[in-house]
Amino acid sequence: MKYSNELKVGVAIVLAVVAFVLGTRYFKDVPLLTGMYDMYTEVQDAKGLIPGNPVRVNGVKVGSVRSVEYRQEAGLVHVAFRINNRVSLPEGTSCSITGIDALTGVRIELELAPAGGPTLPPGSLVPASSGDEDFASELVARAPLLVDRVDSVLFGIEGTIGDVRQMAFDPSSDLRMSMAALRQSANTLNTLLREEKSNISSILANVDTLTGDLSQLTSEKGDSIGVAISRLNASMASMEQTMASLQATTTKLDGILQRIDDGSGTLGRLVNDPELYVRLDSLLTSVDGLVSDFKNNPRRYLREMKIVDLF
Repeated sequence: MKYSNELKVGVAIVLAVVAFVLGTRYFKDVPLLTGMYDMYTEVQDAKGLIPGNPVRVNGVKVGSVRSVEYRQEAGLVHVAFRINNRVSLPEGTSCSITGIDALTGVRIELELAPAGGPTLPPGSLVPASSGDEDFASELVARAPLLVDRVDSVLFGIEGTIGDVRQMAFDPSSDLRMSMAALRQSANTLNTLLREEKSNISSILANVDTLTGDLSQLTSEKGDSIGVAISRLNASMASMEQTMASLQATTTKLDGILQRIDDGSGTLGRLVNDPELYVRLDSLLTSVDGLVSDFKNNPRRYLREMKIVDLF
């Protein structure tokens, strides 16, 4: 299918117009897909604000300046700007112009009122806040004070330099005496180094020889040292096992001693019950007497025994 030249030209013109409009919106920082609505404000000083400068809320760009013009009848600067449809301005919102013109950073900062109230309709006036001064105005206001302070600092530095110069040329000053003492110390150290140069060289040579011998010994006896270290590690491991076994034995012994101290068991009762000890002592005394009597008079105990009982 062939199209006429008129249709091709018309389509090209439409596409060019669309590209021009989209390009213009893009270079003006206007959103391409979302809509905008217009607002304006009136200020005493534009502070270098020009069309295209951003409009921000809490540091986030939400629009751009559309026009800036001075209206002589009111003696004010009329600033029109556009806001993204996604951002609504509650009643009580104010704006301020901040930034430095020399750094191309002039912008409009919106200070939104608390949410929840009615919003400003498109085309409304956003009052300019007059209580806050921007950085540039504050800097200009404080410039004389800063100049005075800089002058005082420079004057103090100049006086300090003069004092140092006077101390440098005065032979009786502390600076000159300190420099003389430092020079004398340096001369003494230089003389000492010259006198002990041979001894220092000998000491360094001995140290070099010692380190060489130690390196050679380490390389030659490396295997023996490794074996010795391995055996030492094995001995340490065995010692750790022995210490663990000793610890376990000590724990068990502590438990036994604790039971004895608490009076548990025969040995515990014997240790902790004096009456039982006395009775046991008397019993052993009686048994000892009985054995002694049996040895001395065996017939007394064998008289009653029968041969059948013995065999």
